[in-house]
Amino acid sequence: MYIRTLWTAKAPKHVITITPGSGITLTSPQPVTVNADLHVNGSVTATGDVTGGGISLDHHTHGGVQSGGSTTSPPH
Repeated sequence: MYIRTLWTAKAPKHVITITPGSGITLTSPQPVTVNADLHVNGSVTATGDVTGGGISLDHHTHGGVQSGGSTTSPPH
């Protein structure tokens, strides 16, 4: 399904595509903001970094860990 504004002939920059059997795709050249708690019943996949509470999942560090085969404790 494709919904287009009626006042312009230009291709839209923000598109919501609903494909039966495949799902919903939201395409936007700008960030999408959700002003509410977000609950996901399923997996979340990201091709870029994920940040929570200002901490990057890709670039965070753990202090006090020995190099080699050491592992960190689970989060508190």
